[in-house]
Amino acid sequence: MSVAPQPIGMKRFLALYTSANIGAHLAFVPLLSLVLPLKAELIDPENKLWLLSITLLAGSVMASISHVLAGALTDRIFEKSQSRSGQIALSLLFVILSYIIFWHADDPVSLIISILFFQFSFNFLFSPLGALLADRVPNALKGRTAAFLNLGIPIATLSIAFLAIPALANEGLRLALIAAAFTFTILPLTWLIRKPAEPIVPETADKPTQLFNPIVRNDFIWAWSARLMVQFSGAVMFGYLLYFLQDVLDYTNLFPGERVDQGMGKLSLFATPVTILVGIAAGTISDRTGFRRPFLIISSLVIAAAVLTMSLYPFWPVVFVGYLIFVCGLTIFLTTDAALVAQLLSGDRARARKLGIMNLTNTIPAIIAPATALLLSGVSLEADAVVRLMQIAATLAIVAAFAASRIRTIS
Repeated sequence: MSVAPQPIGMKRFLALYTSANIGAHLAFVPLLSLVLPLKAELIDPENKLWLLSITLLAGSVMASISHVLAGALTDRIFEKSQSRSGQIALSLLFVILSYIIFWHADDPVSLIISILFFQFSFNFLFSPLGALLADRVPNALKGRTAAFLNLGIPIATLSIAFLAIPALANEGLRLALIAAAFTFTILPLTWLIRKPAEPIVPETADKPTQLFNPIVRNDFIWAWSARLMVQFSGAVMFGYLLYFLQDVLDYTNLFPGERVDQGMGKLSLFATPVTILVGIAAGTISDRTGFRRPFLIISSLVIAAAVLTMSLYPFWPVVFVGYLIFVCGLTIFLTTDAALVAQLLSGDRARARKLGIMNLTNTIPAIIAPATALLLSGVSLEADAVVRLMQIAATLAIVAAFAASRIRTIS
């Protein structure tokens, strides 16, 4: 499949859209994967797993509700103004405010409240941002664009390596650096799309009610199910990796003189360059061949193998390679899945609302994972609970491969 050269305006939009999406990932990945687990341990060292899980659980419920509401709101705003810029800019201010509230949290209740406010603010930003892929990018470029958008995952993960250096161990400094990074990467896009503009018409615009087609609707359900189960593995790995390194691998005894967050930094540092190349290659090949489904199936199985191997053989070389393979698999899945879903929703006037429903696959696993961790921690030691949680994630990733194989309208 050939892709026509894009005009300068489209190139500028894609560059700033990629930058903004990276910024959005910077807003939540280091916060929830590094800063929050450390703060939970600081507030209540004896019950850190419980406090982290209950905080993630409450935040994910808020994220699920706010994302759907935000999707409905941004569709209405876009229908009237043909712009999502105002909602993104206002939500960005609230995300910054949520960081300040988080910084001042010093007990379990205030910690949970800060994450609730963060998730509410962030999802009112992320929903209109995600809808721009269906708004403005033609089908022939969706895979490649999604690959660049998914640079947010490895780059945000790489930021953990930067934030883990000893000179940046102060929580306030970490939060300030993260906030500055996501602010300056998101703001330029809001300026570019501030004026009403005619969206790029996708190839399927002549079928605005395509989700009423039973086959397409079923494909949407299968795609939703596959992403839900794969994202469970993401919620487990990104939410509990620090505790896995600390309690299962016993990182600080394995590497005396190092902190466990430095171990996360090592993993992120080496995984990021590889996953960036893999994601771009997967998106490009997917566009050129027109295939989406095989990438989803294979990457789901790769994720399952990586997570299961890490849980069964918690040795540093195995964990190092396993994490690299896991992040590559997740990047490939999310890249091609985003393109597939955007194709399914092309031309649908309620696409942001439907994307909000699809993006429940990001928040529901973030509810189920900590809830499962809470149940497991009640019947086993914390280290055993994390291992069992990873094995459940591997099993669901295998089921996700089957769900992806059932998609029919997109090859």
